[in-house]
Amino acid sequence: MDIVTLRSLEHLRNTAITENWERVASGILIFDKKHELIRRCMLDLAASYDPSNFVVNGPGIITRNIKSYCDINNIGKVSGANCNVDIQPPIAAFPVPYDKWEEYFIPTSVNNILEKFNSSYLIHVWNKYSKFSKLKVGINSLYELAMKEHCPSVHKYIHQVGYAK
Repeated sequence: MDIVTLRSLEHLRNTAITENWERVASGILIFDKKHELIRRCMLDLAASYDPSNFVVNGPGIITRNIKSYCDINNIGKVSGANCNVDIQPPIAAFPVPYDKWEEYFIPTSVNNILEKFNSSYLIHVWNKYSKFSKLKVGINSLYELAMKEHCPSVHKYIHQVGYAK
């Protein structure tokens, strides 16, 4: 399980989440049907698809097209561009950045949990990096506690077997 949803996304509209303030993540896009930005992204992807380069295909396409569509050079200026696109900050989906993914699997304190999760819609445990890690049950890691609260049936299962791959 690569993502745990912490709170509803249903009130978000024409929204993307930035992985950092230089690049927009491509995995979470919430847009109206037939939104012009999505049409542009699809055409761009069809024209420039590179099967060996995820960053170019995903975040690169979204970032490049948002900048063009909103006529901006800096992703942080989207909200002031009046282009019917909203960008959520990295904390909204990436409270732990990819280069610190191990933090999801180590024991943590309640204060750390609240600090990491209060402003987040979801957590992404960076499966590309964490796929060989086992989630140990009972150590109160961020990942385990998020699962316990928001995915109780999955948590119950991993509690029965003692770990999750």
